[in-house]
Amino acid sequence: IPQKMTRSGGSVTVPALKLSGARDEPTVNALKSMFSIAPNGLPVQMSIIKGSKKAAGNVPQKAGAYSLSVTQQGIRMTGYDDEGLFYAAQTLLQLAEKTPSGVTVPVVEVLDWPDVPFRGTIEGFYGLPWGQEGRISQFKFYGKYKMNTYIYGPKDDVFHGFSKRWREPYPADMAKDLKELVKVAKQNKVNFVWAVHPGADIHWGEADRKAAVKKFEMMYDLGFRSFAVFFDDIGGEGAKPEGQVEFLNYLNKEFIHKKPDVTPLIVCPTAYSGGGGRYHEVISDITTEGLQWINKRLKREAYIWWNFPVTDYVRHALFLGRTYGVDADAMPFMQGFASNPMDKPEASKISLFSVANMTWNAKAYDSDKTWKDSIRILFPGCASAMQTFADHNSDGGPSGHNYRKEESVEIAPVVEQVLELCRRGAKVSESKAFDRLKAEFAKMAQAPDMIRAKSNNPAFVAEVEPWLIQFESLGKAGMNSMQMIEATEAGNASGALNYAMEAACLLAEMQRYSKEISKAINKHVTEVTKKNSPWQTA
Repeated sequence: IPQKMTRSGGSVTVPALKLSGARDEPTVNALKSMFSIAPNGLPVQMSIIKGSKKAAGNVPQKAGAYSLSVTQQGIRMTGYDDEGLFYAAQTLLQLAEKTPSGVTVPVVEVLDWPDVPFRGTIEGFYGLPWGQEGRISQFKFYGKYKMNTYIYGPKDDVFHGFSKRWREPYPADMAKDLKELVKVAKQNKVNFVWAVHPGADIHWGEADRKAAVKKFEMMYDLGFRSFAVFFDDIGGEGAKPEGQVEFLNYLNKEFIHKKPDVTPLIVCPTAYSGGGGRYHEVISDITTEGLQWINKRLKREAYIWWNFPVTDYVRHALFLGRTYGVDADAMPFMQGFASNPMDKPEASKISLFSVANMTWNAKAYDSDKTWKDSIRILFPGCASAMQTFADHNSDGGPSGHNYRKEESVEIAPVVEQVLELCRRGAKVSESKAFDRLKAEFAKMAQAPDMIRAKSNNPAFVAEVEPWLIQFESLGKAGMNSMQMIEATEAGNASGALNYAMEAACLLAEMQRYSKEISKAINKHVTEVTKKNSPWQTA
C-alpha cells in the first residue's frame, strides 16, 4: 500500500509507451512485461535523483523512494535511486489493467517510500533447502512486491556451515546455480546476502580467519556483494564472544573494508533472543518495547530475524493464516526485517505477501485484509477454496516454543454452538449453526480438488499434497457426521448408523493420511542427512 496516493478520476488507455530519461534495465524489462514500447507511444519520463544535480523535489532521500504521476499527457516516474524507479514501475503495473483496446491506467499521483530500509527473507531453517526454481520464483516475487533482501543461510547446506566443510568452495554445479541466482536477484532489485556459519567447527586461529576471507573471496567471484556471519544455535568453542569479536574484526579489516562495492557485514550472534523477558524469544511476536530494549544495548537500530512462518519445529503444520504479531509502532526502531519462511517456497508466499506490505507501510497494514488479498491475488482461479484451506491450516499446535496462532476463527464459535445443542439434547439439524457447519464441511471436502485443478501452481500443490489429502478426508468425515445427526433426528436409525460408520472410516482414513504426512516429513528430513545427499556428504 503506497504511503500517499491520489486518484483524480478517469483513466488513460495506453497502446504503447515511449521511454525517455534514465535507462535502468530491470525497470525497462518490468514495463515490457505488460506494455509495448514504441516511438509513438504515451511519453514516459524516467529519472533517478540520487547522484544527480537535479533537485530532489518531493521524493524522500530514502532508498526505494519514488513518485509516479499518470496524466492524459504522459507518465512521469522518479526514483530516489534505481530501486525506487523499479518500484515506481511495479506500482504502475499493479494499477494497470488489460482491456480489449489496450492497457488502461488510472490518472493518479503516488508518493511512496518504505518504512523499513531492508525488507525480505532469510532462508535460515533446518531441513531440505529450497531448490533453484523455488528461489528464482521467490526473487521474482520479491521484486514485484518491493522486498529488497534475501539472506542465504539454510542450516543443512554444509558449505554454508554447521560442518567442517564451510571452508571449501561450492561444487561446480552448485556454484553455477548460485551465480545464476545472483543475476536473477539483481534483475529484481534483491540484495542477495550470502552467510557463513563457521561456529560449529572453528578454532579461532589465523588459519580459520584466512579461510573465512578466502571463502568470501570465492563467493565474491560468483557475484556476491553482501555477506553475513552466523553464530546462532551453537555452544562450546564457537560460542566464545572474544573469539567471535576477533574473527569479525578480522573479516571487516581484511575483506569488507577492502572491497568498495561490498555492503556492511551482517552478524547473527549466539545470544540472539531473551533479555529478561523484555526482548523476544526464539519464536515470538516483535514488540516496540522489545526493540527499544535491545537497541539501547546495540547502540543502533536492530536487524530483525523473525522466525515466522518457519515450521522446522512443527513439521506437521502449515502456516497459511494471517500474519500478525509485529507492532506497527516498532518499524521505526528497526533497520531491517527478515522473515524466516517455511521449507515450502510457494506456500510461504501467503505470509511473505503480508511481510512485504507490513514492512513497507506499517500504519496502513491490515493483517486480515492483506491475508485475504494475498490469497485472492496469488490464487485467482481458486481463491475461495484456498481461503477455506488456509482458514484451517494456520496453527502449529503444541510445541516446545509454545508459539500459537489462531485457526478456524470464523467456524470455531459455530462448532461450539452445535456441540452445545447436542449436549442439551436439542433439535440440532434445524439450527442456523448446523446449516453453517454443514456448508463448511462441504467446502472443506471440495477445496482440495479445486486447488489441484485451478491453482495454476503445480509446485504449490506438490508442496502441500499430503495436507490436501488429509483435508479432503476431514471434510468428508464432517459431512457424514452432519448427515448422521439429520438421520438420527428424523428417526432413521439405520441411516444414522451408516453415516456414523462412514464418518468413522473417513476419520480412520484421515489418521492414515496423517501417518502418510509423517512419512513424507521423515523422508524430507532424511534426504538432507543420508550419505548420498549433496547437502550432507561426509
